Amino acid sequence: MQGGKSNLLFLFILIFLIHLPFSQGSYVMDKVNSFFFDPLKDNSNIDLQLSRNYTIIEKGIRILQRTFRDNFTVMSNNCSAFKKANALPYPLFLVNDPFGPDVPGEKELSSGEKRAISIKGNGFVCTASTYGFFVPFHHFRFFINASKENVIKLVIYWNGTFDSDQVRLLLWNYNSFGGRGSWSCVRSIERKDLNTIVIADNPKDYVSKKGYVDVIVLPAIDNANPPTMIKTYYISLSVTVSHYHKEAIIVTKPIDPGALWRWEAVKYNRLLSFGTEVKCFILDQNARVIKSLEGNEEGFSERYISICKLSNEYPRIRLKFVLKTKDPKVSPYLLNYTVLWQRDERKWRDTLTWNYANDPRIDEVGKDYIISTPIYSPPGYWWSKLHFNSSGTVRISILDEKKNTIVANASDGYNMSSLCYKAIRLKAKFIGNETKRPILENWSIVFNESKEPPEFEKINVSYANKPIENFTVRVWDEDPGLLPSTAKYRLVYKKNETLKFFISDWLPAKCSAESCSKEAVLIAENVHIFYDPELENILNLSGEREITLCYIQFYIEDAAGNGATEKYKILIDTTPPKSRILESVSDLGFYHGFEYINLSAEAVDNETGIKSVTLYFFISFDNMTFDGPYEYETLSSPPWNWSFLPLGSAYYAFLTIAVDNAGNVEKKTEKEIILMCDTRKPDPPQFERKVHWLSSNEVNFVNFSDDLLLYKIRYKIKGQGFVWHDVAEGINARSFNQSWKFDQYDWEMMEEGKEYYVYFDITDRVGNEYLTPEDGEALLIAKDTRKPVAEIDKIKVWQWKTPIKLTTYVSDKESGIRKVELFYRFSPDNKTWSEWKLYGVVEKVSGEYTWDFSAPDGDGYYEIYIRAVDFAGNEEISECEIVGITIFPFKYVATFISAFVVFAVVAFIVAKRF
Repeated sequence: MQGGKSNLLFLFILIFLIHLPFSQGSYVMDKVNSFFFDPLKDNSNIDLQLSRNYTIIEKGIRILQRTFRDNFTVMSNNCSAFKKANALPYPLFLVNDPFGPDVPGEKELSSGEKRAISIKGNGFVCTASTYGFFVPFHHFRFFINASKENVIKLVIYWNGTFDSDQVRLLLWNYNSFGGRGSWSCVRSIERKDLNTIVIADNPKDYVSKKGYVDVIVLPAIDNANPPTMIKTYYISLSVTVSHYHKEAIIVTKPIDPGALWRWEAVKYNRLLSFGTEVKCFILDQNARVIKSLEGNEEGFSERYISICKLSNEYPRIRLKFVLKTKDPKVSPYLLNYTVLWQRDERKWRDTLTWNYANDPRIDEVGKDYIISTPIYSPPGYWWSKLHFNSSGTVRISILDEKKNTIVANASDGYNMSSLCYKAIRLKAKFIGNETKRPILENWSIVFNESKEPPEFEKINVSYANKPIENFTVRVWDEDPGLLPSTAKYRLVYKKNETLKFFISDWLPAKCSAESCSKEAVLIAENVHIFYDPELENILNLSGEREITLCYIQFYIEDAAGNGATEKYKILIDTTPPKSRILESVSDLGFYHGFEYINLSAEAVDNETGIKSVTLYFFISFDNMTFDGPYEYETLSSPPWNWSFLPLGSAYYAFLTIAVDNAGNVEKKTEKEIILMCDTRKPDPPQFERKVHWLSSNEVNFVNFSDDLLLYKIRYKIKGQGFVWHDVAEGINARSFNQSWKFDQYDWEMMEEGKEYYVYFDITDRVGNEYLTPEDGEALLIAKDTRKPVAEIDKIKVWQWKTPIKLTTYVSDKESGIRKVELFYRFSPDNKTWSEWKLYGVVEKVSGEYTWDFSAPDGDGYYEIYIRAVDFAGNEEISECEIVGITIFPFKYVATFISAFVVFAVVAFIVAKRF
């Protein structure tokens, strides 16, 4: 019994110890609370083979920065040496500047000479001028194999003798004169001076871009004992280089959580300065970037990274941190990182400690509240229930990711399925007093499985002939609904005549739907179908321009993170289709009445196929100028057949316009076929509704017309023995107003004074016929060929007063008198006569009629006659009557008598006085 208790106690202690957090080095692995924390105080969880250029200090990890020094002598492979006996002394030596660091006339030292001065005490190189006004020099060129920007100090050691007062040390300055360069005197050495020269001010000026340093030892002229001589026993160059790395990489060892449902998040803290950055990458256990995490290939700069898309298919992961700086003297710092995961199936859980500030899933701790880090619904799962355990009064709220309240005072077991947020936070507010402090022991969220992805509409192929302004597709998701913020698209182009494809970056698709909508429309805007400079921003074309759009691929997720994608094929066609009417005028005939005209067409498009064919028509009334085109009917599938019904009488021209599936419209303006359509019969003939008396068989008062073209006119007089006769044929005009004649036989058969009805048969050009329907619509005529009677009574030859009464007589037994006209002419001497003049007209008189003739031309002779015209047009002129007219001057006689009486009275009075 005692042994059994001991074993049970030992087993309990063992289980307890197994579940305790443990650490190797400074990191903490807590499999109970499902987190891993590394304060980065040492390399205990850093893979040293995969990490580089970093150092760990008390503050954290930073980019490694260090310096080193290299020495160069003449015998090293990194040095060349030259000499010259006769050179111009300083400063005249500077005339060599235009030639660069290679001085004209200098000769390279032999291998023996170089060996003599490569080691102290091994020998020397001596050079003397041959002329008193020249000086010798030694030239050394060192290759330091370092970037000039990293050089912080140059130290030149020269050991030698000279027989003048001093020797000058010249270095080629690569930055002087705007980069052209020149020799600069950096030191003058007298016999008593030290021969070590330190260059710490701007040493990079004396280093070329390729890493060369040029040194010349030039003595002054020996004026006392010319010529001048210089000996070099030894020379070396010491270079101090700073290795400031601009990038450090830290890769962790695999993190093994043991029991795992899903990974949750990565948190890390860093310190940044201007021009610095830290990025985090999530790797699998073999240190490969997990590409299924969106944005992981570029790296995450956020300090909180959700990795809930990773399930237990990744049992272990690593982290990779990349520290970068633009200024090598400034480094960012990586302070620590935490990895979170969940081990219980379909559950997010945080077993809280009494010290909330140390809980890795608590983001904010206030005086009386705590707020969790963001909680994401994993792909294929959605919110179900909220649970928590507490003692005391604790009010739990649900917040969005930005800490705005969604649900206040949620109860344990709260149903979260109606939430429409991809990420939430939990907030606990503690309502306590001085004696009792509320405690939240744990909180958790249960997820429901939701793995059905959204469904895109199916489109076999789309067509385009110009940049696509808006390419739209529909997408559906029943539960929990769509997440429009994840909508995106990318473009696939193909190099012409090859199988090489170019795939664009993912671009945001336009989507105006609300989150968790069951249906949405995604739009790709302004899509180029051929090369455009704008595509350089989204495609890696490498100079290729002969490309054509072939696919548009859309992607969207539902709120549960289930992603769906659909690729839509695009066929590009910029060539318009062709179509033509199959029938010709000879097939159909030119003339048509009010009837259906059957037209058919053929249409061809070798690229995307025919979408529609439209029949257009034009209208003209003279077959010269046409109005239109007017759309008659559009067909969207073959056969391309139409039954055209004319709108009215006119000339109709037809053509077809085809449109292909890419939207190319056939460019055609020339009319293909012209037909004449007369939809109405000719108009009834126009004449006055009365009896028309004819004196001859000619008719000129009947007008014929048609809305388009007359062709033939016939007449027939009603009555026995009369037959149809042609008035005109082949008219081909809209009206006929010419005179025509009754057939002579018909005319002779007509009786004088008898009325006859004339019927007409009028045909237009297409065969429409008008036939006089009844007597009431017929032309009523009567024959009258006899002249009327016209007489004037005899008049006295001389007349003394006006007006003269003229009595006339007219009559006509058939048609009646239409008018009577009185004519006269005047002669003052009965010899010379004026032209005949019309005196007056009276109409529709018969029998006697008295005229008042006023002798309008005064005293003299007048000849007078009348002309009678009947309604048939027959006329008769009376015999002429002559009359002389002298009008007695009553006014003048009365005036004379009055004057005589006045004279007589005056004479009588005068005689009586005297």
